[in-house]
Amino acid sequence: MDARERHNEETPARQAFKTLRLGLLEVVAKGAPEADAAETVGDSGLAIVLPNASALSYSRADELRSRAARRADIPLRAGFVRSDDPDIVPPLAKLVSSGGRGGATPLKLYLGLVWIASSPPFDVPRLSSRVWAELLDLEDPGSKGKKRIAAAVSRLEELQLIQVSRRRGEPSAIRLLKEDGSGDPYKQIPSTSYLKAAGGQKLRYFKVNTRLWTEGHIQSMSAKALAMLLVILEEQYGKDAPVWFSESRFEERFRLSRPTKSEGGKELFQRQLIVIKREAVTRTGAAFEIERTRNTYRAINDAVPSGLD
Repeated sequence: MDARERHNEETPARQAFKTLRLGLLEVVAKGAPEADAAETVGDSGLAIVLPNASALSYSRADELRSRAARRADIPLRAGFVRSDDPDIVPPLAKLVSSGGRGGATPLKLYLGLVWIASSPPFDVPRLSSRVWAELLDLEDPGSKGKKRIAAAVSRLEELQLIQVSRRRGEPSAIRLLKEDGSGDPYKQIPSTSYLKAAGGQKLRYFKVNTRLWTEGHIQSMSAKALAMLLVILEEQYGKDAPVWFSESRFEERFRLSRPTKSEGGKELFQRQLIVIKREAVTRTGAAFEIERTRNTYRAINDAVPSGLD
């Protein structure tokens, strides 16, 4: 059974669920919740969203996986997603604020560039824009798709995420820059720099499972859903534990809008890539604190990093 056939086979719900709409999707288990109670859409009333990519896109993703065989996950430093400095807007928020298809294409392309440029000096092979358009499953990859990739490259260059050298009649030469948009060189993969840095200078990072590409999720995912997934993965920090956000912290730390959280979270839930539960939480996790009821989020299935570099 291939990937497309597996996605068409609906997994039975383990427990019935109902949804409440209070500004964002809330999933509440009937009875005592279990750790994996919401791994499927089940009886939430929402339609399951299956991966939807062309055979050519699947083929390109498999080729890229073979080319970057040592990289089962795409590593990203947290600075791409979040900032604790009120004067700095993270690159992710700048990309998503582009809106519509214009935000999704550069974000997806960037993940592809980081995936393939896995060793110093972190140069991306000179590939035709058509090939990238085929990977992203863009319409008319040989013409309209190529133009969208060119625009995405320019956007990533504008945000100082990549350095581009153009030569007439040839594919552009692309080199990664640091994920935080500072324009600093991309000197080491995140895990290496984390291990070598002194205690207070360690920059946390997270990983994106490449199965999200090879199983066809990212190709059809909206910018809001992909942004929300990156936020959840960053906050989970490699741990299989749910995370939650207050409205103020979400907007201050990630500079993302409330619709990005609610609509993106809903889509990820429908894609069966996250669990959403209503749970009592405290600010630090300590017992002797005021409890508040919040939505908690946890990555599941193909969204869970493999744990390999």
